[in-house]
Order: sequence, then structure tokens, then C-alpha cells
Amino acid sequence: MITSFLRAKTLQTANFAMGVIFPEKSCSFVSKTTKEKRENYIPDLVKFVDRHHFFSVNHPLIGVVTEREQDIWLVADLLKLIFDQAPAADLELMTVEVLAKILAFRSLKEGMELLIPMQKELTRYVVDKVIFLDEEMPVFGLVALNDRAPSFLLFRGTELSWKGRRSIASDLDIKGVGYSCFVKALPQISSWLKNAYQPQAIGFSLGGILAAYALLYHPNEIQSATVFGPPGFAKKAYQKWRELDLDNKMTVYVTKGDCVPKYGHLAGAIKEFSLLRRLRPLTAHTQLITAEPFYFIT
Repeated sequence: MITSFLRAKTLQTANFAMGVIFPEKSCSFVSKTTKEKRENYIPDLVKFVDRHHFFSVNHPLIGVVTEREQDIWLVADLLKLIFDQAPAADLELMTVEVLAKILAFRSLKEGMELLIPMQKELTRYVVDKVIFLDEEMPVFGLVALNDRAPSFLLFRGTELSWKGRRSIASDLDIKGVGYSCFVKALPQISSWLKNAYQPQAIGFSLGGILAAYALLYHPNEIQSATVFGPPGFAKKAYQKWRELDLDNKMTVYVTKGDCVPKYGHLAGAIKEFSLLRRLRPLTAHTQLITAEPFYFIT
């Protein structure tokens, strides 16, 4: 408990300091005043976020790696809750945000099965393959057992702990965030994609740029990518992206106040989340936005 308390306090202090260095106004991505308001109040979803948010002292799950198998089933229950109570128009976005920001940080093993809302039904998925980009940096290949729903290539974001030092080092890669470790695992990713049905790449933060690399290197195999709060490309990769004209195949969700997507060259069809309240950088980066009672998309 003491360790968890110190972790939370350290992150909160860092969040405050980053808020001074990167004020919300400098971390906004759009100037339009017209916003689409989304209302979606699910009390149990709000309770989940209150208990398991990134800064939680007791049991953080959002953007935080845990090894307990029980935590996987907490996410499974959350996906079932979303399927039962979310409006149809929001179901897919809410599901993908949970996959990127919560499920990707669980210790999934090959052969595990999960029910995931997809195509307006609860679809049974199996963890078909776990690929390691580097030590403790997994990518999960999820395949639907009904052969009709898309497969997912799910990338994990940065793990902010000593154990996750490899992913932190990847954030500092001089060739581009995460680039070297991605290229190292490219043969395994390519091999898995050959047999995947309509694969989609999904990721958050570091996982978001890794998902973008997957699309960059496999624009014909990967149908689309959905990413949250990614850093941008380095110059060379960005030029290649522009040459291939891939913006229409990747949807990028950034949150007002998040400074991470300000790094590098951001690409894709970009949509900005915002709330009425001000968000400091780490809060904006890790917040499960679609769990908010209402939010805006620009």
C-alpha cells in the first residue's frame, strides 16, 4: 500500500509540473468552435474509472500493467457492461478505447478467450498470438472464433515502472518513438498478418505509434488502425506515410491537454476529445474519455 501511495503521489506531482510546462491551451489540436457533444452516463462505468484510474492508490488498471489474471476478468466484465448499456452509436468507440487503454495492459496468454462487443454482438475472441517487440513489450493478436469479425493487433503502451524500462527507452528512440523495437519484430508481425481476417491495429500512447507503424509497413494487409494519444512520426517515417497517403485508414483520437501527440509529426484522421473541465497532461493522456457522462469530439 505504501508503494502504491508513493507511486500515485509521484505521478500526481509530475502531472502538476507538466501542467505548468505544458498548459492546456498549448496542447490543443483544433481551433474550431463547433463540437459534437456525446452523452453517455453509465453509473457502473463511472465507478470503474473512479476505482481503477491511472492515479489510483488501490488498484490502477487504466494505462497500468498488472499481472493478475483476475484483472483480465474485470476487463471482461467491463466489456459486457458496455455491450449491455452503451448506446449503439458509441459501442464501437468505447470498446476500442477499453481495448487500447486497459486490456492491452493485462497479462494475456495465448489460448485465453474473451467476449468483445463487435458488430453489435458479443463476439468470442481468442488470444491467438503474443509477439514480443522487446522484453516485456507484448503485442496481442486477437482472432474472432466466428470467422466473421475482424482480427485485432493490439499494441501495449508505455509501462511507467522499473520493469517497463524497455518501453520507456523505446519512447526515446532517436529513429522515432518505438521504431527500432517494432522493426526488430516485423517478421513475426508479418507472419501473423498473413492468416488474420481483416486485421485492425489498435494502440494507445507508445502502442498508438506502434499500431501506426504496423499500418505503414502493411498498408494492404491491415484494414484500418484506431489509436489514442500517440506521439507523431519521425521525419523519415512521416514522409513514407505521406507517399502512401494513409490518413484515411487511421483514426487518431487525441485529448485536449495531452502533450504526447505534440511530439513528432502527427498523421491520420485526427479527432480531438475535450471535456468542460481542464485536464493536466497525464490526466488528459490516460483518461478513459468515453466513460465520461458527456464529452466533446471535434
